Amino acid sequence: MKSAKGVFVSDNYVYLAAGNLKIINISNPSNPTEVSSCDLGSYNATEVYVLDHFAYVANEISGLAIVSVYDPNHPYLVATYDTPGEGNDISVVDEHIFLADRNSLSIFEFQSTGACNYFVGDYNGNRAFNIADIISAFSKLKTGSPDASLLCECPPGSGDIWAVAMDLNNSCSFNVADVIVGFSKLKTGEPELVPCELCPPGGR
Repeated sequence: MKSAKGVFVSDNYVYLAAGNLKIINISNPSNPTEVSSCDLGSYNATEVYVLDHFAYVANEISGLAIVSVYDPNHPYLVATYDTPGEGNDISVVDEHIFLADRNSLSIFEFQSTGACNYFVGDYNGNRAFNIADIISAFSKLKTGSPDASLLCECPPGSGDIWAVAMDLNNSCSFNVADVIVGFSKLKTGEPELVPCELCPPGGR
C-alpha cells in the first residue's frame, strides 16, 4: 500500500488517502479490516473529507475526486475535476468544497443531494405511501410524465434521470405493474426511504 497521507473517521469507518481511497472498518478497533478501495484514476490521493455519504478527495495533480460512500463496501467514483495546481488538502463547509491547490485555493460550490432522497411508492410527493398514492398513480399512468419532484439524477452527475419514487418493482420504468405492486405494499405499512446513491432502482 502506498504511504497514507490523509485520514478521516466517520461512524465505524476510517477513510484513508493512500494513493487511492481505502475504507477500513473499525467497529472492532483491535482488529481493523479494510473493506474496500476506490480507484480515483490516478494514484495521488493526499487528503479526504467525508460528508453526507460522499468522500471528497484531494488528488494531487488530478485535483478533486468525489466518491459515493453510501455503501462503504462498494464505493464508486462520481466525479473528478482537474484543478490548476495540485490538490494537497481539503475541507467541506455547508455547500462549499475548499481545496488547497499548492499555490492557490480552489473553492467549489455544490448542491446537496439530500433533496434527492425519495420514498419508494410516493407517487404524489407527500413523503408518505398510502391509498392516495395509488389513486395518483392511476392518473399518472395516463400522462406518462411523472412530476419533476419525483425525478432523480442517478447516480448524481450521470445525466440519467429516473422516476425513482414510482418504480416499485425495480424495472427502471413506471407502468401498470408498479401500481399492482403498490396495492400489495399497502399492507406492509411505511415505505422505505432511499438515497439517490442507490439508484437506478434495484442497482441497475
